[in-house]
Amino acid sequence: MPLVTGTSEKGSEWKRQTIVVTDDDPNAAYPDEMVLDIWNDKIPEQPLEVGKHVEVFYSVRTREYNNKLFNDINVFRVK
Repeated sequence: MPLVTGTSEKGSEWKRQTIVVTDDDPNAAYPDEMVLDIWNDKIPEQPLEVGKHVEVFYSVRTREYNNKLFNDINVFRVK
């Protein structure tokens, strides 16, 4: 996905890269796909390529907004 940039309400610059990864488990009949966000300095300097094998380390956080729950999946390292 394209790189998205902006400025927070406090005036801090930020950038976000959204990627889609597919689990490469050879035994999976239907491989899982996940949409992940990479923020700021965690975005790799070299652009990720479609079809390239990478190892992704991420964290999952749940938050509430307007009485609804949302999951945030954020990448903290790509190898």
